[in-house]
Amino acid sequence: VRLFSREWLTLSTAELRAVGADAQTVERARAALEEIAGVSMLDFNPEELRRHLESMPGVAEAIVRRRPRGVEAELRPRVPLARWADGGLVSARGARYAGKTALPLPVFSGAEERTPEMAEFYASARAILAARNLAPAQLDLSARGDWRVVLSDGAAVYLGRERPRERLRRFARHYNALLRRFARVETADMRYERGFAVRGQAHPEEDANADASAESESDAISLLRKEQEQ
Repeated sequence: VRLFSREWLTLSTAELRAVGADAQTVERARAALEEIAGVSMLDFNPEELRRHLESMPGVAEAIVRRRPRGVEAELRPRVPLARWADGGLVSARGARYAGKTALPLPVFSGAEERTPEMAEFYASARAILAARNLAPAQLDLSARGDWRVVLSDGAAVYLGRERPRERLRRFARHYNALLRRFARVETADMRYERGFAVRGQAHPEEDANADASAESESDAISLLRKEQEQ
């Protein structure tokens, strides 16, 4: 049977569909398909071809289908989710890969093995902040596991290691109240069990000297504690 298949059941056609893939990746994929021309259908391993195609730069997913006397492969491009601080891009699945893009993407910084976790947290943070018309512009994860989010308006929110999503929700919940006290929020430290510390720029009509700024900061913390107690 195997001898017969090599003579009469060989793969003679190979079709490739690649939307959004760069020319170099398409060329490499076509070369891989040309290599299986004349291979017996019994010897052909579609899973092996799929893994080979998905290992190519810029390919997020490859779909390989058997056809009568042939094979069809479809390449789905990898859509970048973020830039990595040291260079390269991050996919939506949290995989780092080499590449460049002109898209305005957030910047990730942290341990490479925790990139999937950062991609998952970024999706949560974006959903939490969307209600306040904010978005994460930078996501940092320290070696000790401390999270920091820099927002699209420049505010840096320190979330610590424990319950970062819960702390970010608390920040978003009080964001409008903070804007009534500050013209611009510069930093928010959410690592306190009761309340949080905020530093920001005073409104133009208020006294903007250092002493007044410190008093405003203390008043903001006190107000938030009262809100929690109520």
